[in-house]
Amino acid sequence: MIQEDNSTSLLHTLKGSAWGVFVVSIWAGWMVFTRLDLVQSTLTVSDITAIRFGSAAVILLPVLLRHGAIARSVGLGGTLMMVAGAGAPYAATGLLFAPTAIDGALIPG
Repeated sequence: MIQEDNSTSLLHTLKGSAWGVFVVSIWAGWMVFTRLDLVQSTLTVSDITAIRFGSAAVILLPVLLRHGAIARSVGLGGTLMMVAGAGAPYAATGLLFAPTAIDGALIPG
């Protein structure tokens, strides 16, 4: 077993904490801004879904080009089920009728 000194261990802890805060900020921000867009703008659920998946597709395009669009471990059917259940359509629709706090508790689960 490799022993780490305290400074290396602290650095790993700080990095892990920073990434954790980053991920929570993304999830919380997505839910808050989706609700805000639905309530205070003319965007529809379809518009918000297209923005969410379109921006993710652009960011992940290099990964898709390198590894392919189909998850090898689950095949085409499993990949299509993951895409269909990715959350944006039903979460955005639910935000029309429910507070963001409820969506924030249910969607990550």
